[in-house]
Amino acid sequence: MTMEYYVRLFKLICLRLLARFGFWLFNRNEPSPSFSNRVKCHSSNREIELLFYVPKDYEAQISKGKKYPVVLNFHGGGFCLGRATDDTRWGRIVMEETDAVFVSVEYGLAPELPYPVAVDDGVDALLYLDRKKESLGLNGKFTLTGFSAGGNLSLTIPLRLTHRLKSEKQVSGVWKDSKIVSIVAWYPSVDKTISREEKKKHAVRPDKCMSPVLTNLFDPSYAQPHERSSPFCSPAKASDKEIQESFPDDIQLILCEWDMLMHEGREYAKRLQKLRKNVDYQVIKEVVHAWDKTVREPRMIREVESLYREVCGKLRLVLHED
Repeated sequence: MTMEYYVRLFKLICLRLLARFGFWLFNRNEPSPSFSNRVKCHSSNREIELLFYVPKDYEAQISKGKKYPVVLNFHGGGFCLGRATDDTRWGRIVMEETDAVFVSVEYGLAPELPYPVAVDDGVDALLYLDRKKESLGLNGKFTLTGFSAGGNLSLTIPLRLTHRLKSEKQVSGVWKDSKIVSIVAWYPSVDKTISREEKKKHAVRPDKCMSPVLTNLFDPSYAQPHERSSPFCSPAKASDKEIQESFPDDIQLILCEWDMLMHEGREYAKRLQKLRKNVDYQVIKEVVHAWDKTVREPRMIREVESLYREVCGKLRLVLHED
């Protein structure tokens, strides 16, 4: 490892501590996980933790034979920061509005665990929930959700899952009665082959874009230049055939007007629509990237929660469709 790597790692560790404190304040009135399970990783001796948030009457209902759909979530943080507890507010509203089990993944962070670890961790989480669906009271219907880097994962994991199921005999027989029925991606990065400078040229408000202080830490930590053209890193690079094979019909994309990722997200949504996917995308006016994670005023919190409930209203229809 180079000195540059260790300097970058030190800076990221400091940012992780600050982010952890910030999200503790942000989520201090939100529910704690109902329980957690550890999952052995497919390609290493590591384990990842899955945090489960379940409806209040979950135990009583599954004892009566009820089966729940799953919303599997991936936090943001440039693939370098964040924890599975960061999106607890979103998880609470998902439970309230959709009657689903919300599972948040503690995936591996770069630079210690660079690409494709996070994507593979997501596939491992899906396959674990598929294997354990009977004991956990799950019905095999999955929605993938995520914010920023997690939004990228919600789009790359279906592609990686299809690849693994095709190429590795040891998982044959798995995933027969399970299905990804929808994706909800919040302000995702979809094309990592485009430079930040180029992305900024398309931004409505370049002065409101994410600081290079952060992006210069995130980008080289997660994926090397030659890796960024893989569809498992940049979902925009997936072929039409790969998208048709891997993606569900129903997809929601929520973009931020003042985000440098807005343009590529909108173009991606249009492409998915041309492939006859039922894409519901919206651009939230006059907000920056990850604005919903920084609001403090009661009025703004109510607006964010209202948007979360609107998205969940559409999600519920898909999860409970016969």
